[in-house]
Amino acid sequence: MTRWIASLCLFFLSIAPTFAITVEKQCHPVAGTDVSLGVATSVEIGSRSAEQQMNGGLTCDSSGVTVVGTNWIRVKINNSSDVALKDPVSGDSIPLMLYASASKETRLDYGTTHNYTAFTFIGGSPNIKTFPLYIAVGPTAARLHAGTYRATISLTWYWLICPNSQGLGVCYGEGWDKSRGLIDRCGWESCTLGPLNWGSGATTSVTVSLTIANDCIMNAPNVDFGTAPVPAAFSPQIGALSIRCTNGSLYTVGMSDGANAAGNVRQLRHAAGTAAMRYDIYKSATGTDRWGSAGAERRASTTADLNGDPGSHNGSANQVFNYRIEIPAQHSVPAGTYTDNVVVDVKF
Repeated sequence: MTRWIASLCLFFLSIAPTFAITVEKQCHPVAGTDVSLGVATSVEIGSRSAEQQMNGGLTCDSSGVTVVGTNWIRVKINNSSDVALKDPVSGDSIPLMLYASASKETRLDYGTTHNYTAFTFIGGSPNIKTFPLYIAVGPTAARLHAGTYRATISLTWYWLICPNSQGLGVCYGEGWDKSRGLIDRCGWESCTLGPLNWGSGATTSVTVSLTIANDCIMNAPNVDFGTAPVPAAFSPQIGALSIRCTNGSLYTVGMSDGANAAGNVRQLRHAAGTAAMRYDIYKSATGTDRWGSAGAERRASTTADLNGDPGSHNGSANQVFNYRIEIPAQHSVPAGTYTDNVVVDVKF
């Protein structure tokens, strides 16, 4: 009887290694993960957020077999306070938020630990090959400078995972995988209860970047000369452009020669397309400097008639540019409505 018991014990010991629990053999942090949120203009980020699903810095090697059963995963965001993307040149910042799902129903707070079962896995639950996080920045009312904004998020992952198939809590293939220091409550390699102690986990970092590009908001009202019997009888018209661009960015403003130009001579064209009247645009209400689209004919933002000083290029104040449109004396033209379309452009 004594011999029979001893041989039975040896039998159980011989099969135990088949489902051995390993430590960070199949799952491991991905160091130096970089996430780019792309490019948003200073105007766009004021009204919408930049969002993206990103790799949270932990990946598992699996055989590709669908995972069936329970896994235990936690992530801790180690940053002690809210993280913001920062531009090292201007010092401007944009709030950054992490979420448990693309719906943004559950925000992940900094300095706290979160149960990863709240996340949606890439490819649909329960595929755990790569672990996602969801990130969003903006919108922000801040008047941002152009530049590349960056932030680093420190994450610690804790896990007791079966990267392959499991049944009745038994993990096949390579067996269960657990993070450093985790104390499980598995019996005979069958894990049906969560960890007793989550241990020290594995720490990784994710660097997030967003490029803010120059942009402008412009107001360019139409100009109406009214009615006159001959071209020479039209009075000059005074107009104004209002432009507000990215904080700290100087720029130039150009006006095209219009849709009906002959060479560089601007023309108003008859609605029937049979006749045209010459006209031109000047850089001020009284001057004779032509406002064009190239070289010295452009206007620098620092020459604005209102808020032209560089300190007023703050993303909040509008630069106002006055101009004059004049129809010179010329041969008579048929009666009718004459129009032209001029493109106003801004260059940084």
